[in-house]
Amino acid sequence: MIIKYIQCLEKLLIPTEENFSLKNLKDPQSAFPIRKKIFKEIEDFLIEFQKIFPYLTVKPISEIMKNLSNILGYGLGSTPESDDILLGILCTIYSINSDVQKEFEVLAQIPFERFTSQKSAQLFRRFLQRNFPRELQPLLKLLREQSPESTTISRFEQEARKIRTIGASSGHYFLLGVLWELQFYEKQLRSNK
Repeated sequence: MIIKYIQCLEKLLIPTEENFSLKNLKDPQSAFPIRKKIFKEIEDFLIEFQKIFPYLTVKPISEIMKNLSNILGYGLGSTPESDDILLGILCTIYSINSDVQKEFEVLAQIPFERFTSQKSAQLFRRFLQRNFPRELQPLLKLLREQSPESTTISRFEQEARKIRTIGASSGHYFLLGVLWELQFYEKQLRSNK
């Protein structure tokens, strides 16, 4: 079950008993405190993004851009934290449901440079072409396994630990996006039963 991936990431990323929410995150690493204000600002827009994602092909591009303009570019670094989270969400969406080519094509029309750094804009274009960095590919492949065995979970944790070390904090925030999307997906599965 996908819940095992969620539990693994929660253990790795959130060393508390709280339920995962960007609004109640603790410091991911003592050297890189999360600025809670940023995540309080983007959480509602991330929820909206998840709701509109299946309808991207019928939504006006201006509506999609408005939503993304409220998510992208928040945080520090050459790839701001909010961008890393959204990249994690997109990778997870693709890993769980690889039939998202049309939705990714719509997103590829977004002028990301208007909302975030040049480096992030390039990453979004690369990810939307499903050209994921080599370091992420093992984890994304493991996410495709809907019923992971214990050896798969162990490999998943090893890959997540490697990703967590990417950049100053980019890997950590990317994994928060993966966790965010996995939890959303798990809730959808439960509600469809």
